Amino acid sequence: MNSDMRKAVKIFSKIDQVDNFEDFSKIAEYMTQPSFAVFYLDNGILIGRHDINGHENATFQFDEENMKELNIEPGQNPDIVYIQKMRIFNANEELLVWRTIKCGSVMHKGRFRSDREFNHEDKCGGGVYAIYSNQVLFGTKVGKRINGFITVKEDRGVKITLPDLNKNGGFAVDNGKNRIAVRTCNYVGFGGPYGCQASYVDSRFVDFVQLS
Repeated sequence: MNSDMRKAVKIFSKIDQVDNFEDFSKIAEYMTQPSFAVFYLDNGILIGRHDINGHENATFQFDEENMKELNIEPGQNPDIVYIQKMRIFNANEELLVWRTIKCGSVMHKGRFRSDREFNHEDKCGGGVYAIYSNQVLFGTKVGKRINGFITVKEDRGVKITLPDLNKNGGFAVDNGKNRIAVRTCNYVGFGGPYGCQASYVDSRFVDFVQLS
């Protein structure tokens, strides 16, 4: 399900390539703010919070029951070997890492995006157009709410656990308008014979938001 905000804005976006992501300490080279973390693992999805301890060590916080379901010991980080894709993100930054194969060996690489408002004093060509969109998550009932995390589920058994909203009593979900969404920033590029054909060239996560 998709609730599109349909608002094109011009922003300044900086991209850095991550050639080889070998351990979580590398996150501190890019991220500067407390963030959310989404792991797409071989055996499921793990969502939590990320902070930087002294700008040296990556510190994650996950729901312990969710970790046990994925065979991860509470207090431990996911094994990088089993990460298909990882997003560490906040309102202005995202580190995206994915698993790939190079010369017959499995490795992880990625890209880092850092955005800010476009300033007309920026050099010509420094801006990019982006459209913000809300991607509605599955979950119309609250399964549990504990230690700053919420599990939402469907009658058919689908469920997802993520950090709860830290205001207004937390996220609210139902079969109507109250839903949780992940806000994305979708970057527009122009191509075609005359450079007039617009299409999305990249996308990053921004926040988890309440829809009502």
